[in-house]
Amino acid sequence: MLYTAFFVVYFFLAFLTVKEVKRILLSGLTFINGVLAGLVFYIVIPLFFILVEGQLYIPDSPVSVFNPEKDVWTTINLFLGWSVILLSHFFSNRRRMVSGIDFIAHKRLEVMFFLYLALSVYGFIESGMLASDSHWHSSLSDTMSTSSFLIITKNFSFAYRTTIFGMLFYMYRSHQIKIPKAFFLGLVVVLFDLFTTFNRITVLYFFVFVFLVYIRRWKVILLSVFILMPLVAPVSDMWTTFRATNSGYSFDSFVEAYINTLNMTSDSGKDLFSVVLNSVFEASNILVFNGIVNNIGDGFPVLWGETFLIRPLTTFIPSAIWVDKPHVFGTYLGKYFSGHESLALNSTLFGEAIGNFYYFWPIALFVALIVVNLLFVATQKFVKSAGFMGFFIGFALWRFDMNFAISGLYSICFLWIIMKIIGFKERQYAWQ
Repeated sequence: MLYTAFFVVYFFLAFLTVKEVKRILLSGLTFINGVLAGLVFYIVIPLFFILVEGQLYIPDSPVSVFNPEKDVWTTINLFLGWSVILLSHFFSNRRRMVSGIDFIAHKRLEVMFFLYLALSVYGFIESGMLASDSHWHSSLSDTMSTSSFLIITKNFSFAYRTTIFGMLFYMYRSHQIKIPKAFFLGLVVVLFDLFTTFNRITVLYFFVFVFLVYIRRWKVILLSVFILMPLVAPVSDMWTTFRATNSGYSFDSFVEAYINTLNMTSDSGKDLFSVVLNSVFEASNILVFNGIVNNIGDGFPVLWGETFLIRPLTTFIPSAIWVDKPHVFGTYLGKYFSGHESLALNSTLFGEAIGNFYYFWPIALFVALIVVNLLFVATQKFVKSAGFMGFFIGFALWRFDMNFAISGLYSICFLWIIMKIIGFKERQYAWQ
């Protein structure tokens, strides 16, 4: 009976989600549209398979199994958060904005590429990630704990690797770049990021970009994705294993990752269902969210806005000056669930909200999304492509924290300042 009720609620919310997705205007993308797209990818799709399967269990996760029927409060909170996203999108998207022409888009893209590459190379070298005798994440955490400038550069480089895809799609929509060149530049970012940060997130950005370009063929794309998922999942798993090796940045690390992946794949406790859901949709984030719901206010303390509000407003204040500055929300989760000080866990966009505001989290999340979307809309008045860049920031927010949204805004404003210093002026026209 309970499962039947869950499916009824699921399909009702899915119906409303389809209606909201249809209201997205490709010529006027903005932050809140990206949040909705991220909801579909990170929550709607994996939650359907979890409901069908009856549970989600990932052996490598530091958080236990999620059973929708037993973990009723987690299921209710997932539906509640889903509703909040739909409401925030409905109210934010009532005014269907159309972006103006960014006549210096080519120059803006060039400057953004330069900033991204320069900041990423600096961060890669300074973080000690080339060391062969330590884990890359430990080296990065140790260096960032003593270098405020490195923290700033990493924040900007992470933002630019995201907004670049928004700029590429904007230029495609405004007929300022051809598809082959846009795809080539996107792939450059993907490969560069894979081998300098070891993250796979840019692969997903690139997929979203391609999906938007060929959105009229969405049925073919989705069918291809579902067919290829069993093949893509092991590759994604191997890259994750490589990130976890302690052999440094070397060929030995890849060999070690390949062997470990083969061993894990042969493990009967790790079935194809969990591999695909976690490797493609990062369903382990839902497991972490389940852990928060089950422990918030008891073992896990309520942060009352420390990471959701205070940290975004004080992004550039160095920890050396403010010793008690709030950390990234994921590090609190890593310490609580695994005992590791430097490990960061993701818990979807809902996790940070409930971890900061407990019972009041739906209201806090709703207000935050409305306000941040308004800030991106305001930024669009002097950077016409800001809405498109904000779309990818909103999508990525499901993998990061609220501070990332503000860092994205800072990065766009900084880019505008650089363009002003160089001497390029904005002109305002409309296109559809």
